[in-house]
Amino acid sequence: MPTGDQPWTVASFEPTDAWGKVRPLFEAQEKARRAGFPRNQVGVLKAVQELSVVLQPVTPGELIKSMLIYIDGKEARVRS
Repeated sequence: MPTGDQPWTVASFEPTDAWGKVRPLFEAQEKARRAGFPRNQVGVLKAVQELSVVLQPVTPGELIKSMLIYIDGKEARVRS
């Protein structure tokens, strides 16, 4: 998973119907991450970033706007 000196928010992820439209991008991003971000796969990182994903908490709270986001199954990791 992402590491480093900046904090990540880790949350459970429950997709809505709209997930089907962007799921292939996130799956490709996860594949690139697991492979160590090979140069020929970094385009998918930009494509995900350009989505400007915003996560909505299930309890009252502020929306989480992502700078970087990884979604793998039922887990989301976000750096905002």
